[in-house]
Amino acid sequence: LLTGGTRSGKSTLGDYLGASFTTQYRSSGARRMILDTKPRFKAQWRMSGRTAKKVYKNWGHGAYVPDSILIDDPADLRAAWATGHRTVIVQAPYGGAIGLQCACLQAFLNDSRYTRPQLVHVDEALDFFHGNGMARNDVIVKLPRAGAERGTGSLFCSQRTKGFSPQLLELINLLYAFRLDFESDAKRFQEFGCPPFILPTEDHEFRYWSKAQDRKTVHGPYKLTI
Repeated sequence: LLTGGTRSGKSTLGDYLGASFTTQYRSSGARRMILDTKPRFKAQWRMSGRTAKKVYKNWGHGAYVPDSILIDDPADLRAAWATGHRTVIVQAPYGGAIGLQCACLQAFLNDSRYTRPQLVHVDEALDFFHGNGMARNDVIVKLPRAGAERGTGSLFCSQRTKGFSPQLLELINLLYAFRLDFESDAKRFQEFGCPPFILPTEDHEFRYWSKAQDRKTVHGPYKLTI
């Protein structure tokens, strides 16, 4: 879970973690899927083989993800891998088309295997949940449990934790916490075993916790310099 308020630095760290993953595991055939509902990521290519620049001609934000390809159908995944791409982006503008995103995610999981590292980057994770905490599609909750058994990690990014289901939170094993606009959201960290701690108050600072390494200690704060 990577969480932080508006302009706290959350997206910058999320970009870095995703790029670091594909670089670290490139020799093992790493694959990355970005579920982008804001949207904020710019793909480099389209399935036609042409540049995706025209898709983003009216955008005033967002950086291009190197060697990424934009897909809008689960059937596109096989062709994306076959043409040598390692990052696919599924975009649903302004939180719409969640069904498409979940269908692509299910296909991504179906094609996974434990010997090939994969990462699903859910950029605005609360878009996949109703206000009462129920998932809009079960695959988003199954992702961290089923994915872990088949070589697929999950990076959930969100400004808040209030709308997440307990089933999702109990599976969190890493936390990157920036300044939160609502400090009450930090109370939910205890639901997955993180001890109480003082949140950063400055932008671009975060604290880090790992359930596997030392669950009694929250490290930091660290300052983004990238």
